[in-house]
Amino acid sequence: MSNRTTDSNRTVTRRAFLGTAGGASAIALAGCNGLGGNSSSDGEPSKPDSLVVRAWGGAWQENLQSEVAEPFTDETGIEIEYDNTSEEVMQGQIRTALNQNRAPPVNVNWSTTLQSYKAADADLMVPLDTDVVTNLSGLLPAAQPNIGDADWPFASLYSYVYSLSYNTDKVDSAPTSWEELWGDGWSDGLGFYQGGTGFVPVLATLADEELDGDMSATWDRLEELSGNVGLIGDDDQLTTNLIDGEISACTLIGANTYNAMQDDQPVDYTVPEEGAVAKRDAMYTPRGQEDGAVHWGQEFINYAASADINGPWSEGLGVAPLHGDAEVPDWMAESEMFPTSEEQFNSMITVDPANYVENSSYWSSQFNEITQS
Repeated sequence: MSNRTTDSNRTVTRRAFLGTAGGASAIALAGCNGLGGNSSSDGEPSKPDSLVVRAWGGAWQENLQSEVAEPFTDETGIEIEYDNTSEEVMQGQIRTALNQNRAPPVNVNWSTTLQSYKAADADLMVPLDTDVVTNLSGLLPAAQPNIGDADWPFASLYSYVYSLSYNTDKVDSAPTSWEELWGDGWSDGLGFYQGGTGFVPVLATLADEELDGDMSATWDRLEELSGNVGLIGDDDQLTTNLIDGEISACTLIGANTYNAMQDDQPVDYTVPEEGAVAKRDAMYTPRGQEDGAVHWGQEFINYAASADINGPWSEGLGVAPLHGDAEVPDWMAESEMFPTSEEQFNSMITVDPANYVENSSYWSSQFNEITQS
């Protein structure tokens, strides 16, 4: 299943909640879905009637439903409901619920890996039980966090790259270097994510500067580029404007560009010679739930991590699976846009999670101030 639209032949992009079928927010609070105790008479943790999963809406949620949730429900009888609150806002809601001694709004949080590091650092999650989430043993090293005392506070499940994507009607050939974006002919033609997500590490690389301190050389490079910036937005805005030719090029998660290409839109992507930012998405179970909800939430994560499911689910999303035995289609295996091996990850630009937790708010505010002034 690809990341397709329901109307106007436009891509349904990753982070945009579009209110498609099954996209309604969950009605009940997590942990209050008919749990009725901590264990059943045979010792198995009591099953809730449903679990609430925070998810990106549109085709991303639909793919999770068809590839992960439906087989999980068929086997367990537990229905999956969804909450489409953004991952940053949801993290704040989980923190608030714990501070107020309430159950968190969701049983499973599907979030970016870097946001999950922030959540782990803030002690918002129940570490994954390797006796329950048995498929962790088959995940690639890139899937395992390196934070705190728990081996697996959460698990990353697939990877993706913030490509340099471009409109093929407006750009004759793929830029080979990010430096080309500082050239003539791009006036108001470039797009970036709010806060510079996927691009600030590129800026620092070009400025030959570490992602710490005041990063004055990095922000000087951004000042020089600002005249070519025409759009700061989210996935939906960037993808739509790129397809329509309102912008000529942008940083964009490769899955969005790939799926637009499958719809025969005039777009393509590339990884410039300096590399591109590679990231991952993860799942975890928040603290503050009854034992049964935690157990079955982790059973759900175990489904998503299994080789048989992780492969088709990731392919449908247009991302690279992180289970070592997951089947990877040829079009993905042959492209640097979909890293799975440590060698491929090492060729990309990555952010140290501890550094991200400490400094990402500063990077974001600086990027927005410079580009929107």
